[in-house]
Amino acid sequence: MCSAGGGNSECESRCQRHCGRTAQREVLLGAGQVQGLRGLRVLPPAAGGGTTLCPGFESLQCGASAGEGLCFSEVSRSDANAVLEDGHRRHLQRQTTQPASQRRAVEDFVSQAVKKHNLTKRWLTRIIAEREKDLDDRGYRNLQELESYAENAQSPLLYLLLESLGVKDVHADHAASHVGKAHGIVTCLRATPHHSGRRRVYLPLDICMLHGVSQEDFIRRSREQDVRDVVYDIASQAHVHLQNARSFGPRVPAAAMPAFLHTVVLEDFLQRVRKADFDIFHPSLQKRNPLLAIQLYLRSWKKTY
Repeated sequence: MCSAGGGNSECESRCQRHCGRTAQREVLLGAGQVQGLRGLRVLPPAAGGGTTLCPGFESLQCGASAGEGLCFSEVSRSDANAVLEDGHRRHLQRQTTQPASQRRAVEDFVSQAVKKHNLTKRWLTRIIAEREKDLDDRGYRNLQELESYAENAQSPLLYLLLESLGVKDVHADHAASHVGKAHGIVTCLRATPHHSGRRRVYLPLDICMLHGVSQEDFIRRSREQDVRDVVYDIASQAHVHLQNARSFGPRVPAAAMPAFLHTVVLEDFLQRVRKADFDIFHPSLQKRNPLLAIQLYLRSWKKTY
């Protein structure tokens, strides 16, 4: 309140400006009273009304009309998107404002490796292109889409490793293709607890729908049998690729074995998931295996993967 008469007009003007800004950012919560909205991305409403909270999952919509569920005014939605865009811009600026000497050092190392080992540039460009597509931050529609990502993002790294080792063998390339797919699938599984804590789910939607599991089940870290069945199907596909890669073992040159040693890590995770009865949120899966180094040494000594 203003104590002096001369300050009334100034106070009223200030209150009007404050109320105007508040009205622009007004958020109406209906009877649904949506909770836990902090950190969720706000997107333009899809056809039929409502506001999509999580990209890639059309089922998460709140409210069919104004006053029902969660409704954002056009002004508040544009403000929210502007904040998101500004944050993304700042993130890119932090990445691109690193010292020029550091950026140049990375470029020099890559250039030297390409020239020294005569690396195929196509594999490097494929990795970059696939990573750029993955910036869309959406879930995989089916298992084949996840395998395609792994084939284009993980397998080329193994092809480059084989070239660095001086190995040019069709059987080694086939093994690398399967190992890359297994690596991508296992990485997606291992990251599920981390992503669910940020209200994101990247597991293939077709398998989730097959078992009647929703994204909310993973976000709530459900340990029901249906959720375990989803993990079982995905882990089984990774195991199949790992077995297919090992079927080429007798025909793969011994010089290529160092490129495939990380299959020990993949197999270790799949075994621990099986022992946990495919409960991806089991505490044991968040711990490191103290015997992993010994297993890597034995495989290296035996020259097997």
